[in-house]
Amino acid sequence: MKNPFKPSEIISDPNEFFGRAHEISALGRLLSQGSVAIQGSFGVGKSSLLSRVLLHMDGFDSGEVCVYKLAVGHGDIDDIEKAARLVLEELVSFDTKSQTLTFGIPKLAQYSSTEAYALFQEGRHLAALNHILEDKAFRTALSNGGYFLIAIDEAEKCAPALARLFRQVITKAQLNGIGNIRFVFAGVSPFVEAMIKEDPGVMRFIYETIDLKPFSMEEARELLDAKFSLVVESTKALGEDVNVDPGVVDRIVQLSGGHPHLLQLLGSHVIEHEHANPDGLLDNSDLVGSLQKICYQQRAPVYDALIHDMRAEARYDAYLELLGLLGGNFPGQIDVGKALEEIDKEDVDWFLSRNILMVTSEHSYEIVDELLRVRVIMDMYEDYDTLEAELISHGELIEEGNVFDQIWGSALRSTRLFAFEYREDEGA
Repeated sequence: MKNPFKPSEIISDPNEFFGRAHEISALGRLLSQGSVAIQGSFGVGKSSLLSRVLLHMDGFDSGEVCVYKLAVGHGDIDDIEKAARLVLEELVSFDTKSQTLTFGIPKLAQYSSTEAYALFQEGRHLAALNHILEDKAFRTALSNGGYFLIAIDEAEKCAPALARLFRQVITKAQLNGIGNIRFVFAGVSPFVEAMIKEDPGVMRFIYETIDLKPFSMEEARELLDAKFSLVVESTKALGEDVNVDPGVVDRIVQLSGGHPHLLQLLGSHVIEHEHANPDGLLDNSDLVGSLQKICYQQRAPVYDALIHDMRAEARYDAYLELLGLLGGNFPGQIDVGKALEEIDKEDVDWFLSRNILMVTSEHSYEIVDELLRVRVIMDMYEDYDTLEAELISHGELIEEGNVFDQIWGSALRSTRLFAFEYREDEGA
């Protein structure tokens, strides 16, 4: 049985890429105006979108013209020289014998420089990078090659150093009359805030920041229908007969809230469970164990980090109050006015900046990652099997049920929801 879900892969193949047509088109236009940033929660599809946008800008299924180089940030990059080297290593090759640094991009230009090599050897990586970008041959070739895009993924890992590099390169290029160099950053929120904190001047050069949201419910269903159709086709080719209960599609959409990584994880779990326990039907029974596995294994580092940050910055109580307002409905949605009545605006703004909450209309907020919410509830309820069974069976925690009553019952309403748990953990 084929498993077309790929929760551990960045989708760089355009034939595998799903959705985001609006974002691709918008980014193509935005890049004509300036540099852009793509940020969002863990697993929402930032890297896949970055890869697809670069192909779009390179002319794939579009009329765009550009050349690009892609680098990936990491935690060892803590100053501007290391950031410049990160980009240089993608732009050039080194010849120690002739002591030259060769810059070459197909369709654009290729030339060697002993001066840039000397700068590089001295550790003056920013100077070497600027020397290349300001070279007359490069500028002449670039004028015929559309935009030159420098794309950097995982920008959150080294945002301050990237901010300094970005400001230096773009400022110097524009002062020298080079107006078609663009940066495209992608990373976990709130890396743009970290860049601006390091150098407020970068605001001028980031034309727009795209806060990437989960798929709509309709898009999520289309993705699942397409993937499950591939599964059915693959079993027919093997002479087997496997059907899909539409209810499992609805349940995955409901519990994932359209989050791309959760859709892939839940869909993959269904396929693997059916493979191990075949009954010829992909249905809700194949979701058994999925929520616990995702919350405490597959996305545990993400959730542990977010819970730690909420507690460290005194936001955890506010998050628990938010869960109380959401109740047992999935996906979670709350009226803006109601949220601001019960939760301090500073806390709400913090949740928005971390992509824990998102604005879906003038009047409503929605949860970005529904299984972060499930993880916190599981931490409190502790009877994982019962809680998971109710969510899989009903798609919600029903108000008349024991789980709902224990978590949101009157005994807890007299205190701040779950606040005692936080105080116990802190030894208060």
